[in-house]
Amino acid sequence: MVDSNDKIFDDLKPQNEGVNEVFKRHKKRVNKESFEKHKNLIYKLSIITGLLLIFGFYFFSSESNIKSIVIEGNDFLTNDAVKEISGLSLDSKYYLNPLFLVENKLKKHEMIKSAKVTYEQNNIIKIAIEENKPVGYRYLENPEILLDNGKIIPLISEYMGFIARIPLINGFVGEEQEYLLIKALSKVDSGIIENIAEISQYEFKFDPYTLEVYMRDGNYFFASYYGLEFINAYNSIASNLTEKGVCLFADDNLKVATKKKCPWDEVTVELEYWKDENGEYILNKYGDRVVVHYLEDEYGNLVLDEEGNKIPIPVDAFGEEIEIEIIEEEDIEQDNIE
Repeated sequence: MVDSNDKIFDDLKPQNEGVNEVFKRHKKRVNKESFEKHKNLIYKLSIITGLLLIFGFYFFSSESNIKSIVIEGNDFLTNDAVKEISGLSLDSKYYLNPLFLVENKLKKHEMIKSAKVTYEQNNIIKIAIEENKPVGYRYLENPEILLDNGKIIPLISEYMGFIARIPLINGFVGEEQEYLLIKALSKVDSGIIENIAEISQYEFKFDPYTLEVYMRDGNYFFASYYGLEFINAYNSIASNLTEKGVCLFADDNLKVATKKKCPWDEVTVELEYWKDENGEYILNKYGDRVVVHYLEDEYGNLVLDEEGNKIPIPVDAFGEEIEIEIIEEEDIEQDNIE
């Protein structure tokens, strides 16, 4: 019985091997078709995997770091300050800092008017900025810096180095005066701003808000808000001066600055005003008090009476001067002879 079964298995063995061969061939064909079908996908995945490995190696190596940060356009802000504001450093990854985000950080800073950030070759990033220029500092309740764009910012420790390059501002309290002063200073060249030590107001009769500008070389420059821009010619004017403590006055009409006697060296003349019999000031048609003028000869010399006193020119009730005739001594003698 055993022999019979063995014989049957021996007879089926070639048939089994043939079936297996068919299955093997089918499997190979299926595998080949599957490979051909997914060959492009496998190829792409291989490339992506390779690139990811290369990028990963590059990203985690120092080769992906920024090699240098170039700063342009800064004058008051230091290079380190601009870098800190931008958030960039040599530890930052070159391509992982979107330029528009860096620019937005810079533009939000109170001292920066505009900013442009660009990628350069060899992992270099260039930052070009335009500053809001400081034009002066002052001490009110707290120290402040005045910027040329009209803003007033706190004088913090990071800005203490600025005050050696900008003038001290005295007075000018109130929005209108602040506005007029900053607008006037915004038209002054930066080099001239650095030559100004202090700015105050001097009260003249013709303009109680005249700007008194004290220069670092010891001279003075007087101007209106609108005439301050003429100070840009200061260096050429000062080069011709032979003394210190000189006062220069800007002429808004002639658009020049000329040397004159300093106001504190002028002889103060107290004006006299006419009064009526009741002791009330006589007013002219404009409502102003009438100044007492004294009689002068044709050469501009004061005419005196017999007792050596000045002779006031009389006025009428409306403040109009009444013309009087000067009689020379020779005319009097001639009349007596006749």
